Amino acid sequence: MNHYTKGEWKAYHKGSGGYYVSNGRKVIADIEDFGEDESQTNAHLIAAAPVMYDILKVIKKYLDRPHCDAWRIAVDGKGEISLGDIIDKALAKAEREG
Repeated sequence: MNHYTKGEWKAYHKGSGGYYVSNGRKVIADIEDFGEDESQTNAHLIAAAPVMYDILKVIKKYLDRPHCDAWRIAVDGKGEISLGDIIDKALAKAEREG
C-alpha cells in the first residue's frame, strides 16, 4: 500500500462543525458532526492511520523473521490467535484485500 496520500495527516476542526483530515495540501477525509467527541475521535483515528499502518508493517516484518515464535494472545475467552494473524487481517483491510 504505497499509494495513500503522502505527508503528515492532521485533524482540523471545521468552523461549521465536524472535522477534516488533511496533509496540508489535500483534504483526506471530511468528518460530519456526530457530536464533538465522536467527530474529533474519528478525525484523529483517521489522521493516525498512516503511522499505524507503518508500525504494523514493522511488527509484521519482525514476526516473520526465522526462529521468531509467533506471539499468541487470548481473544475474549475464545481461545488464542497469533498476533501475526491479527496484523495480517488489519493490513489486508488497509490494502483493500480484506
